[in-house]
Amino acid sequence: CFSVIKELSDSLQGEDKIAGVCVSGAGGNLMLVKDGKSCSPVYGWQTSYDPAITEKVLAPLSKEAVYNTVGWPKLDSFPLSALGYLKATNPQALENADMVCMHIEYLNYKLTGAWGITRSQGTTFYLIDQAAGKYSKEHLDVLGLTEDKLPPIVDACSILGTVTAEAAEKTGLDV
Repeated sequence: CFSVIKELSDSLQGEDKIAGVCVSGAGGNLMLVKDGKSCSPVYGWQTSYDPAITEKVLAPLSKEAVYNTVGWPKLDSFPLSALGYLKATNPQALENADMVCMHIEYLNYKLTGAWGITRSQGTTFYLIDQAAGKYSKEHLDVLGLTEDKLPPIVDACSILGTVTAEAAEKTGLDV
């Protein structure tokens, strides 16, 4: 993504400038982060996990409860299943991570040094109670996660921060 932004930045002429960057798009790709760097592969939303394994962890979350909480069906993909699978097969990975997020939140972090997720973007994360606008305690408890390992929920269209010097160097954007 940084190289694409750099290519766009390099193509500007005269006084033209990139005024802002909005990271958006399809979510549902889980990442684990340690010390500001990815410490896992991207667990893609199209990846399927063995339902016999994930269901052992996710059994307390009924199909109806998941749907009523996040507005999406309980599927054998997306971050909820990836998290259930990791909890069952590699709980140390979750315990060692400083941050559990999706790729969009990670890219925002790499641009600004700030974490944040909106309720809308968080639907495919499966951890945000959409009606309450906060993380679902039931989902977090089942997965053994705490909010301090998750991006803070921010209002839609929030400005997370400004481009860091490191990101500016890699993208050609102004600090």
